Amino acid sequence: MPIVNAKCTNCGADLEVDNKKDADICSSCGSAFVVAKAINNYLLSENSAQNSTVHSSDTSDFVIAEGMLLKYKGNKTNVVLPTSVTCIGDEAFWGCTSLTNIVIPRSVTSIGDAVFEGCSSLTSIVIPYGVKSIGWEAFGDCTALTSVVIPDSVTSIADCAFRGCTSLTNIVIPRSVTSIGGAVFEWCTSLTSIVIPDSVTSIADCTFRGCTGLTSIVIPNSVTSIGSKAFGNCPNLVNVVLPKHTLLIDDTFADCPNLSSASREAIKNTAKR
Repeated sequence: MPIVNAKCTNCGADLEVDNKKDADICSSCGSAFVVAKAINNYLLSENSAQNSTVHSSDTSDFVIAEGMLLKYKGNKTNVVLPTSVTCIGDEAFWGCTSLTNIVIPRSVTSIGDAVFEGCSSLTSIVIPYGVKSIGWEAFGDCTALTSVVIPDSVTSIADCAFRGCTSLTNIVIPRSVTSIGGAVFEWCTSLTSIVIPDSVTSIADCTFRGCTGLTSIVIPNSVTSIGSKAFGNCPNLVNVVLPKHTLLIDDTFADCPNLSSASREAIKNTAKR
């Protein structure tokens, strides 16, 4: 049973939770909480504490022009970005395989394309409030990444943003997001818990394709369309809750052999494009 640290979203108490569960009860206040949100709450508090005690890395490690971080030239395992950075440019940390932790300041409003692609030692990331967009394949193939905090300020998550993050176990998509790009979580093979908010209106092609650890999914009533193979190659997916008005492609749930009869009936009775 994988036990991880969490912080109650109701009373703020420190907890230890089973990250395979969707929900639990706080031992301090007795209130129910969503496990993924409690884990994210803990990561946010840890990041705040770290920001208060750690100083920025040697600025010679950074190439910055007019607030944009163009390139990180160092080889440190723990990096703190200078507060002068307002956006992280394309491929700024591309292939930094020794990077395990990064602190992003609240001054940052956007994360570009392939920024952390191939950072195979990066284990967790807290994206600060204020970031509005996450670029194409920004965290692609970060194979050690187990947790991500996405703040409510994010409105755009580009295609393939977390594709190939094979250690990522859960994700909470904030209510500020209205659409989920193509292949965003494709081949996230350890992903077992996804919270899709009722602000989302569409799920693109291949978004959760190859998420072999996924066993159930609840699609909110706000979702009007789901793309081709959005949940394709999810062999352990058993339960699907799906609004009848949502438009599907014939292969939206392709290669999902273990779907329950009730889930198959729900998919069958849903409108097709």
